[in-house]
Amino acid sequence: MSTHTQWNLRVYLLLMHPSQPMLLVSKETIGERVYYKLPGGGVEFGEGIADAAAREAREELGIDIQLDQPYYFTEYYLPSLFKREDQVVAFYYLASSAQLADIAHHTTFEAKDTAGHTFEWIPLAAFPFHQFTLASDRIVLERLLRLQA
Repeated sequence: MSTHTQWNLRVYLLLMHPSQPMLLVSKETIGERVYYKLPGGGVEFGEGIADAAAREAREELGIDIQLDQPYYFTEYYLPSLFKREDQVVAFYYLASSAQLADIAHHTTFEAKDTAGHTFEWIPLAAFPFHQFTLASDRIVLERLLRLQA
């Protein structure tokens, strides 16, 4: 018998800098802990994955995005960091936006939705994937770096 109480659907975005080999990264402080992750978040009830991705980009970054292609989805059991009895299913997409130029000139900038939440463009050549909080993010980033090499 399963002890899991619910699924936690998540969607994350791989947003590349429009003119340099850099990836947009989210840094969020919750309580005393700092979380490094890719932009994105939870899928709300009644939303599709694409709708959630678009909403998260508008809320966090203030931009409209286009999902270019699916990149990865969790292929293994992943418990939630905050509710260990819940299971996370995460979807990762390569995404683009005509508005990336509006945020590309800032190395670091504040999120539109939450205090203590910032974004930073990180060069792929020196990417600190080991600092990422989510195991699925680390898998995606290692894969991305292998393909970029």
